[in-house]
Amino acid sequence: MLNKKLFHKRLLQLTLPIALQSLMLSLVAAGDAFMLGRVAQDQMTAVSLASQVQFVQNMIVTSITGAVQKIQVAQEPDKRRVKV
Repeated sequence: MLNKKLFHKRLLQLTLPIALQSLMLSLVAAGDAFMLGRVAQDQMTAVSLASQVQFVQNMIVTSITGAVQKIQVAQEPDKRRVKV
């Protein structure tokens, strides 16, 4: 039987890499905007548009992985009840 401490540890192991990836992608977009802020408006606009596309893509991936995690968490109590 899984105790709460082990369950929370496994859940953190799943969510921490996803959160770090989102943070790193946000920092890259902010760094691009900061570096191109002094160059020209056209390049800044292009980077901004590319960041928006990347943001939408990340939201889709995060939604799918979040749904999978919720399904796994919901099935966890059933796994403990079934004896093989």
